[in-house]
Amino acid sequence: GGNFKLETLAALVNTDGISSLVTVGGQFKIKGNPALDDLSAPALTEVDEFWIEDNDILVSLDGFGALTHVVDKITITKNAILEKCVVDVFMAGLTETGAANPTLQDLIGPDAGLSYPDDDIDGDGDPTGALYSCAADVPGGYVDNGNDCDDTTETIADGTYCTDGTTCGAGELCATGVCEATCP
Repeated sequence: GGNFKLETLAALVNTDGISSLVTVGGQFKIKGNPALDDLSAPALTEVDEFWIEDNDILVSLDGFGALTHVVDKITITKNAILEKCVVDVFMAGLTETGAANPTLQDLIGPDAGLSYPDDDIDGDGDPTGALYSCAADVPGGYVDNGNDCDDTTETIADGTYCTDGTTCGAGELCATGVCEATCP
């Protein structure tokens, strides 16, 4: 056991010094740091309690890419400009958590959405490869819809308009001027 806390440090702007921290058997608590905008613990994989509170200019939780397991409690609250979609993406990255009811309060902005890979670059994504992202941060090669049943060719997707005026549905292709089924 043991806690790791950075609390009420007016001059703290980043957490570069904790880059080798791997596990915390108690609270990982970052609270009341008004100048903290970059929070990162890239080697951290497991904590008992994850607590991020009242950090005025914190905008990202991207620095926790290795964190997959929170044993007991998650509290992310009162961070003035931390967007809900950022927290959604963070939460989606956790594979194990005993925190059945995380405390996620006072978050601003929209929820995270799903982004889908678009390998054939037709504007329609593969529904099987979805990942969470914020709308402004859809990664390159991804789109905001999962309408492509065959992401190897740009001619097969939901929403294809045919010359007969219809809109093709899931797995249909407009090859002969009318919608035809091409995908299971």
